[in-house]
Amino acid sequence: MSDIAPVPAATVVLARESSTKSDIEVLLLLRNPKLVFHGGHWVFPGGRIDADDFAQCESGLEYPAALKAAVRETREEAGIDIDESQLVHTAHWTTPPALPRRFSTWFFICPLHQTVAVTVDNAEIHDYRWITPTDALAEARIETLILPRPTVTTLKDIAGCHSLTELMRHATESSIRVFPGTRNITDLRKWVAAKHRITKPRNLPRCGLNIGYLAPPKLSRIGPEFCISSGRIRLYSDYLILQGFHLDWAG
Repeated sequence: MSDIAPVPAATVVLARESSTKSDIEVLLLLRNPKLVFHGGHWVFPGGRIDADDFAQCESGLEYPAALKAAVRETREEAGIDIDESQLVHTAHWTTPPALPRRFSTWFFICPLHQTVAVTVDNAEIHDYRWITPTDALAEARIETLILPRPTVTTLKDIAGCHSLTELMRHATESSIRVFPGTRNITDLRKWVAAKHRITKPRNLPRCGLNIGYLAPPKLSRIGPEFCISSGRIRLYSDYLILQGFHLDWAG
């Protein structure tokens, strides 16, 4: 059986500060146990990127479409309206080959500074919980919560954050988690080129580069090309650069 191409998707970690603990809480949704994919699991809001999400983006590229999908899925699954400007990209997970369903999922964090009401449809989503990452992991260990691996990893990554300020500092300063990972610069360049069907790294499109809140990349232009060193650039509309790499796309 040939490998199934992964479907683009987006998911959102909605986080708020707890009213009873000096900690943050995240929103987990219980999926209908009859669903084929992660049925009965507790997950973050999210789902596949639809054609309409792509249609709303002038560029037609996957990253801006993922932002649209994240906003839409949060509204559809939890009844919560968020703005894409609130979203911070933190990870990208691709289901391993040879599995019957595969997704290529953008993970975002969204801080909630005001109280929101959660509404589930009782069809795809049966219940919801606000829970601290530490408590969720503890319940997963005794199997009172069934969590997919990416959810567990995400919770572990943010378990040390006890306020929204700490969470957003972690989100913007930590390197982006990519699964499967890349081992070296050559692999990274191939991963980017393959994902965006680019034949040469030097041809990576530069339109739409957004470094507004990044901390703090050193960006220098070399004619029409650019290089980035000792900084953290996210998987935006067209390429990925991870913290700790020194890349010169003109090279």
